[in-house]
Amino acid sequence: MRKLLVSSGTLSSGGAERVLSILSDKFVDFYDDVIYLTWYDVPDFYTINSDVRRICVERECGSKNLIRWALWFRRFIKKENPNVILSFLAGFNVLISFCLLGLRNKLIVAERNDPRYIWNGKLTRIIRKIAYLRADGILEQTENNKAYFHGKLLKKTDVIYNPIIMSEDYLGKALKIPKEKRIVSIVRLTKQKNIEMLLYAFRDFRKTHSDYTLTIYGKGPYRGTIERMVSELGLSEFVYMPGAVKNVWDKVVDAKCFVISSWYEGMPNALMEAMCLGLPCISTKVSGAVDLIQDNTNGMLVDLNDSHSMAMAMCKIVENDTYSEEIAKRAVNIYKELNYDVISNQWIQYLDKIENI
Repeated sequence: MRKLLVSSGTLSSGGAERVLSILSDKFVDFYDDVIYLTWYDVPDFYTINSDVRRICVERECGSKNLIRWALWFRRFIKKENPNVILSFLAGFNVLISFCLLGLRNKLIVAERNDPRYIWNGKLTRIIRKIAYLRADGILEQTENNKAYFHGKLLKKTDVIYNPIIMSEDYLGKALKIPKEKRIVSIVRLTKQKNIEMLLYAFRDFRKTHSDYTLTIYGKGPYRGTIERMVSELGLSEFVYMPGAVKNVWDKVVDAKCFVISSWYEGMPNALMEAMCLGLPCISTKVSGAVDLIQDNTNGMLVDLNDSHSMAMAMCKIVENDTYSEEIAKRAVNIYKELNYDVISNQWIQYLDKIENI
């Protein structure tokens, strides 16, 4: 019996979790037994294939103690003996690597953010390097992120882009919908996303476009900070924060443009799908976005934390319908290379390769 174990912190709302939920269908077709193991006991946001076994470490242990988690996990692996363990997120990648010392199970560690910014203190860099030497494969989302590693780690690093998880019915749909005077963003509310920049840019944009609103979809620990800033900037009547919503593309299809303002990224799923929807997109020059967007061809790129340039980009899009329609039409073309069928097959080929090393 061929068995796959997939580890993630949670299955709450987030890019990695969404990808895992969709890939679960492909995994159960390829493996006889698939286990999705999460560490924190929080409600799932995404639905996974019903044939996947679901395990939560915190719930099984009845404890939040990391050492107990590690000991439980090692016993669980010895009992289940999966052919391949696929681990997501740097902290859990490191923990699992050490838990597997002396065991023969194949291990893939998947980074879901730019490694230059995650686990990148002097000590944590050393710990991650030691831990990843145990891994049989390292997966990054972009070539730029892969280039972070060197020597033995680089040799075992591969790249698989995120799949575009969108029904073909949505391809280019925004190009056919009458536009409302609104800017939208879909983002987890964390410091990484630099939503402050977006708010400053929107404030400046409204000086010449006072009839526009901004809607930020998503949830996260930074919500209170953002709400205070919205109030301080006098934008309370013009900025909406409805939280994380399902069927979000139905909510944003009538927007004038889509914006992300992050300090860093892995591969921003929301940006990929906004492009396929046919929304004109603006992004900071983060990993992932620079892979997807050719500036002024299929979207717009601005420098990190440059709110003035972002405001000017918003102005250019809303003031020039011909330009915004042209870049949006070209953006839809990324679907051909990054659709679910293409990327999910790459995942299966990669898992099979690692299993047979």
